[in-house]
Amino acid sequence: IAGPRVMANLAHDSYLPHRLSALSDRLTMQNGVLLMGGASLFMLIYTRGSVDALVVMYSINVFVTFSLSQAGMFRYWLRRDTQQKYPKWRSSMAVAIVCFVLCSFILVINVFEKFFEGAWLTVVVTGALIVVCLIIKRHYRGVFARLKRLDTILEALPTSGPLKELHIEKRKPTAVLLVASFSGLGIHSLLTVVKLFPRYFHNVVFMSVAVVDSATFQGVEEVDRVREETETALQKYVDLARRMGIPADYRMSVGTEAVAECERLATEVAREYERSIFFAGKLIFERERWWDRLLHNETAYVIQRRLQFAGLAMVILPVRGAMRIPRAAAPLLACAAALGGVRCIPAPEAARCETPPGDVVDPCADPAPGGGALPGTPDPGEVPAGSVGPAGGSVDRLWFATTGDTRPGFCDRTEDYPSAAIGQIARAMKALRVQLALDLGDHMYVCNQSLAEAKAQMGLYMGAVAQGPATWWMTMGNHECGNETAPYSCFGGHGDANFTAYMSALRRSLPYYFADVQTSLGKARFVVVADDSWDAAQADWLESTLSAADATARYTIVARHHPVTGARPGNARIVQTIARHKYSLILTAHSHLYAHDPDAFGGRSAIVGLGGAPSSTAPGFGTVLQNRDGSLTFVRRDANGNPIDVPWTVAPQ
Repeated sequence: IAGPRVMANLAHDSYLPHRLSALSDRLTMQNGVLLMGGASLFMLIYTRGSVDALVVMYSINVFVTFSLSQAGMFRYWLRRDTQQKYPKWRSSMAVAIVCFVLCSFILVINVFEKFFEGAWLTVVVTGALIVVCLIIKRHYRGVFARLKRLDTILEALPTSGPLKELHIEKRKPTAVLLVASFSGLGIHSLLTVVKLFPRYFHNVVFMSVAVVDSATFQGVEEVDRVREETETALQKYVDLARRMGIPADYRMSVGTEAVAECERLATEVAREYERSIFFAGKLIFERERWWDRLLHNETAYVIQRRLQFAGLAMVILPVRGAMRIPRAAAPLLACAAALGGVRCIPAPEAARCETPPGDVVDPCADPAPGGGALPGTPDPGEVPAGSVGPAGGSVDRLWFATTGDTRPGFCDRTEDYPSAAIGQIARAMKALRVQLALDLGDHMYVCNQSLAEAKAQMGLYMGAVAQGPATWWMTMGNHECGNETAPYSCFGGHGDANFTAYMSALRRSLPYYFADVQTSLGKARFVVVADDSWDAAQADWLESTLSAADATARYTIVARHHPVTGARPGNARIVQTIARHKYSLILTAHSHLYAHDPDAFGGRSAIVGLGGAPSSTAPGFGTVLQNRDGSLTFVRRDANGNPIDVPWTVAPQ
């Protein structure tokens, strides 16, 4: 009789599939009842109704249960708080010890005497069940550990800030997001919707069903507690969306069966919001096996089929459950780490430009140079204190921005220089109050070796970035030295005009350099490599600089123009040198896009070629935040400074 209840408790603790803890519409553990009934029928058929065999199997498992129960009572009486609560605990402990010894003795004797009369089968089946439970627990623990990394998004979310008065317009497109508790998984789903459907949805409605299962069905007070927790979680989602500038509301209900209740609630929401699309997350695995489908229910797909049959559109958002995460990866930071009272949406492509709301920068319009802080940039809230100059500095925690590839699209076309895009990015960085900006190369495209034109393009670049952070470190790109014309080393005395103009703007004696920033969590060394001015002197400098960083710095952040997987003159030796030492991040550009491979270089390298050069990718930049646990989190942002894409985090190396 108590078997389904025990199985429900085991399922709640992740030792059995979670679906066994669900209640039916009759408030019973229906799945457990069916499983217990099926197992009983199988054993009855297997033993051919032999009472002797069934009694042996029953008695052994009974005394296993009794022995474990008394062992648990013994452990209970050993607890200090229990002993303080019950002054006469010693007598109760003595009873537990005596009972444990007695039950264990009977169990051992029973197994020994009846081993060949059916006891061996009981031992095998019970042992196999224990092993299966441990394997299931291990599986769930691994999945929860991966999902837990998303929950650390909550640590970076704004807990205060303006909640704008936003009006829901029910006739406009509405995203209805099915969520459970307030967690990184739900926030990840929200940001995925924003990314996949930029500037489309006017409203967001968060929908949830407070499911009453065997663990929560303990009385009216417990059901009320579940209801209150669900409402609190939904209100947090609504507040977050409003801080992003998205009108939001929530709908919820309480029930024992998630699918049927979701279908009913979704039908009501669809009637209220005429142009609604429903979204739900679904855990997926790289190689899905049959036990994955058993351990992780198909609720999202079942709801999708029900809603589609009812004529409602629903999209499943995949959440990877078998992600390949870098060995030293730390918890993920939120895309919404610094959201203020603005709509957090990526800029659309030019062909899809529409008139934006009043609180959003029009991505189709060219901002006027010198226009001040970008009105559509989110308020980062409280940022790490400290200052950084050309030679380094001292800060509480690192908080910097990076981008690269800022040249025009055609050779010798100074009139096409992307000043507007660079200026917009620079002002967004300044509005985020970063400590410094790290440029990743390619500031010009001059092929005629005209010093005047090279200086003109560098002048346009310097004028645009002057609207950004006060400290702006530059990296040399291939276009800063003869437009990739051999010899690539710029120290050969041939008077390269591009190199001369670049060095004049850089205001350093060499195109490669390093700067140290002292943080409260350790020193960070920024190493800026000049790929296309590679020679023996720079090779020796790079080796010694990285060796010193190994000994004295907790973080080594390498900036170079060419991606670490590219094939460039000198590239192989540079990469080999870096690989011999510690490196926390390797930031590159050159490809006019954004890319991050979690499997390459421990997931520590990124291409951030978003500075305005011709590309199918919208302009933008990245920010790096040093978290309080010492990890570094990279967030890709659009030209307005709004977080987009999935952030990633690495630990110091």
